[in-house]
Amino acid sequence: MKSLNNFIQTSKIKLEKSDDIQFSFLSATIKTEKTAKPRTQNSLVIQIQGEVKAHDSASEAARYSRPTLLVTLGILSFFSGRDFTVYQVTESSSNITTQAPPQENLVARCIFNGSDYSKDIKTLCNNINNNTPHQNALLFSLLDRWRKAQSQLIESEGQGLLEDESLLSFFHVLELLSTEYSPTQKLEVDEKISSFLDDLVTNTFKHSGPSAKQKISEKTKLITSILANGDLFSIASKINYMLEKLNLLDSRTKNLVQKLVQARNSIAHGRQVFIDRFIWPLPPFFMLHSDLLNLGEIIRIFTARIIAKHYGLEHWQSEWIESLSILSPPPDIIRTFINNGDYKKIDTEDFHKGTMDLITPSSITEAYINKHISLPDFERTMEKHAANIMASTPESSDAEPFYIAIFLADAQAPLLAGLCRRYIQDNYASTSTLKNCLRFLEHYGIDTPWFREWIASGINRKTE
Repeated sequence: MKSLNNFIQTSKIKLEKSDDIQFSFLSATIKTEKTAKPRTQNSLVIQIQGEVKAHDSASEAARYSRPTLLVTLGILSFFSGRDFTVYQVTESSSNITTQAPPQENLVARCIFNGSDYSKDIKTLCNNINNNTPHQNALLFSLLDRWRKAQSQLIESEGQGLLEDESLLSFFHVLELLSTEYSPTQKLEVDEKISSFLDDLVTNTFKHSGPSAKQKISEKTKLITSILANGDLFSIASKINYMLEKLNLLDSRTKNLVQKLVQARNSIAHGRQVFIDRFIWPLPPFFMLHSDLLNLGEIIRIFTARIIAKHYGLEHWQSEWIESLSILSPPPDIIRTFINNGDYKKIDTEDFHKGTMDLITPSSITEAYINKHISLPDFERTMEKHAANIMASTPESSDAEPFYIAIFLADAQAPLLAGLCRRYIQDNYASTSTLKNCLRFLEHYGIDTPWFREWIASGINRKTE
């Protein structure tokens, strides 16, 4: 008597008209079902084959096929940057067959939002089909963690609803993938310790032969044990080592990892969350972490690019380059840049490009807001470049010259202060925007005497 039957589980999800999806992996076939009706969305048909026990009904196919469905949703979310969930399934059906039908051999195609990811999805499906179950377990876990984190971030809509939880889920991606690089890191540590001890034991302590080898082996194990139990093998160290292997490590990503670890610790270990005032938009809960950067969106792109690099994909590269351009190096590098007078050695164009130590005007501005540098430091760094920055960025929506002008409106140099005050008065007339900016700066303890007085006096009045 046959103990197993074959099933086909079919699920449908609505797609945008411009989307065109077609790929297959393992027992799943995914393809777009187009409609000719002008105002009707296309559907994405997900077919999953498998086996159910002979005594199971057709409805049990949904249970057996759910893991593969979740993996499919992870792939779709990763490539689209959208939130694909089981709650978007509009139709589903189960069919029991006595003989498994042959799986379609589809030419991989993936177009989302007008961008073609066909090459990458073909690479990913080939990886899945050729991977061991253990290797696929890692990939599927990464995609699901990332999909859940993105779903939480999207649901939060910048209002603080699930942003703590989302950041924690994104951080799990970093933790999980960095463990894949830990054995290599530990092997490298052992080799370097052994090499150091070999020179020390043989050339300095003058041991040789079997005695030297034994002592080197013993001391290598001892030192490695000490290091393993210390703070050198921290989670930040593991993540940074992984980034180096993926060619993603520089001073800015190091600084970002430090911020993310601090935020993760604040969320995971708990701390007092009460603050006595908020700025817009008003959150529904007190936040467990606080940072001027939009960490949620940055870590979303950061983790997506890391996953893509690990699996040899090009996706998320342009988004990561754009995000990287707004990240700052660590405060100590910025202070050295200022103390050495390096801002005098570059023109404004190179300053914007971050040609020296990856430091840009945005880096200096963020360092001042975060109280890593003083107003006199900010003034002497920006004095040479302020006029060019404001002249080359006329759009009033750009925040960089706006904040620079606000801070330098209180500069000690009268000509510089006057230039910045006129720039603000001539380019920014929205009362609500200006007041929100003042509230933001006051929330972070930044004193702006001229700007505050100008707003209080009626905004439209010209002052010097």
